Amino acid sequence: SLHSWYCSDICTMPWRWCLWLSFAAAMRIVQEDAFPSNCTAGTLHLAGRYKVASVVTIHESCRIVAAQAVVLSDAALLFKQDVFFQGSIHFVGSDRAAPRCVEVEGNASIDEATLTFEACGNVAVEDGGGIYVEKDLAISNSEITFQHCRAEVGGGAFVGGALTSRASKISVFSCHAAGGGGGLFVSKDMSLDASSRISFESCSAAEGEGGGLNILNGNLSIGAGSNMSFKNCSAVAGGGIFMASPQCH
Repeated sequence: SLHSWYCSDICTMPWRWCLWLSFAAAMRIVQEDAFPSNCTAGTLHLAGRYKVASVVTIHESCRIVAAQAVVLSDAALLFKQDVFFQGSIHFVGSDRAAPRCVEVEGNASIDEATLTFEACGNVAVEDGGGIYVEKDLAISNSEITFQHCRAEVGGGAFVGGALTSRASKISVFSCHAAGGGGGLFVSKDMSLDASSRISFESCSAAEGEGGGLNILNGNLSIGAGSNMSFKNCSAVAGGGIFMASPQCH
């Protein structure tokens, strides 16, 4: 038992103290539930710690409402249709060979949420180490953080459509993608309203363009009063930002 192991191996105090210490050690063991594999009612409520041990595919459009949820990723969480995030979720990759944490084959919306993508992806992931969104990504009234994420393209995130941010804060720290878009890769337009902030720090694209941000075929719209910053980012071209056909307003 935990009590007998703890006492016999490391505890030399009287047994009552030993029992208390054994109980305290047991309380530090956190239960991880398997991530739910469907969203049949259209809404998935999350609270606590979950593990994606193998690829979880959710076929329905899904609204995820979370309360201080943590998702440990040994495999990708795949949404075949649109997904809507609300609440607080912390996605964590398992190790340096971690997979992409989230893949969305439709549109993704994030509203009134705090999302963190940490240590997601690796250099073998084709695009979007933290999150891959095939269509549009809309962020509103939220705070999103990408840290220590990796992919070939779009270390933190890959957006196949447009990215819009309204009254939100996006922070990208130490994300890397050899092929381009060390922090974020956006295929079409990107827009930030006057109340949005986005920052890139220590991001890189060692063999490509846009150490922090790469916008492939779209315009960049920044509202008066919004803020976009780059610090210690590097790339072959466009250490901070690269736009293939730049139009910024």
